[in-house]
Amino acid sequence: MARNRVNKVCAIVPTVWQAKEFTDHLVNVLIHDESVGKIIVIDNAPTDFFYDNEKVFILQQEENLYVNPSWNLGVEESAYDKFIIFNDDIIIPYNFVSKLEEWITEDIGLIGLDSDSIIKVNQFDAENITKLDREIE
Repeated sequence: MARNRVNKVCAIVPTVWQAKEFTDHLVNVLIHDESVGKIIVIDNAPTDFFYDNEKVFILQQEENLYVNPSWNLGVEESAYDKFIIFNDDIIIPYNFVSKLEEWITEDIGLIGLDSDSIIKVNQFDAENITKLDREIE
């Protein structure tokens, strides 16, 4: 698929039977991030995902593609030069993609997180949501 030169990022989120609350919250944070132009949810469960927002595009799968093939499908379906791949069991800070987009240049095209940047949680609850307002280092 031909890539469009746009100043936005496509977010790719495969689902693999994790807590729906994580996925719903992740998509909601991405919807409100100005740098995100499109959100592709690859629904491997299948579940009842529905988002009333023009940014969100759901690819319903008949069987589980698992994570890496789902990411690849999302990249194929994206018409953006920049994209970011997620898992369905994470909580990201607000404006996470906007901050990452600042760091992506022609010399730096791939960014990963080091273990010190990751806060591991096992459940989706109010205490963990407070971590969304943290600064990204």
